[in-house]
Amino acid sequence: MWNPQQAQLRPRNSVDLV
Repeated sequence: MWNPQQAQLRPRNSVDLV
């Protein structure tokens, strides 16, 4: 599962849903 903090560091285009 991904964390909200990592999602901010990575672009929305990236696979942050994994």
